Amino acid sequence: MQRASHRSPPIFSDRPFAGQGVSVYLGTSLPLITRPQRMVHGSPLAVGDHPYSAESIARTTRVGSESGDSGELVEVEVDASAYASQTLWIDVRHFKDRVENSDPHPQQLLLDGSGDPVSEILGEAISLGYVALAGGIIEVSFRWIPSAYGLTVETFELRRVSGPTSPAAVSITANSSALYQIESEALDDSATYSLEVVAISGSTERVLFTLASVQADASGPPIPSPITTEVV
Repeated sequence: MQRASHRSPPIFSDRPFAGQGVSVYLGTSLPLITRPQRMVHGSPLAVGDHPYSAESIARTTRVGSESGDSGELVEVEVDASAYASQTLWIDVRHFKDRVENSDPHPQQLLLDGSGDPVSEILGEAISLGYVALAGGIIEVSFRWIPSAYGLTVETFELRRVSGPTSPAAVSITANSSALYQIESEALDDSATYSLEVVAISGSTERVLFTLASVQADASGPPIPSPITTEVV
């Protein structure tokens, strides 16, 4: 895991570690705090609800650290197995000469039951219905809202669940667009089918939604043809 540490405010953890490097902290809530704080002389004080007294410190677990000089790429391995099936906050802090910066932008992290990063397809699909086109083709439209967590969808597939014939599944490549349309293979005229849209990432699949009682219409509107222009 790589995590970029943002520029820190002039408030530091008091006398943590000798040398120079980074520390990684995990907690189940905010704020993430490990020890009493001290400030650079002349810095404005805007503590809010942040507990700065030594007696009120709820110490956050330091789960990993690595030494490194300024400008170096430092990698820290973190064992998060103790936090399986929890939503966490991860905090990366730079320390040098017993001063440790507090990261003002901790990042949320979601783990599955194994303690590994989420290995399922998340996100939300909103069905926009279907249109029966000429030739018995069904065009299904939907909106896909990806999640910041989980696997990245590679393709979407339209599959038959039930119906009098067995048309082949049709897939389209996922891209940066949020709106998608998939056209089925030809279905029997006026026959009733159930179709489903599936998101796929490698060997992992997730059924996004199912359209029941879909009826094809062989004489429906034709598929739009490409627009041509003529210079006169």
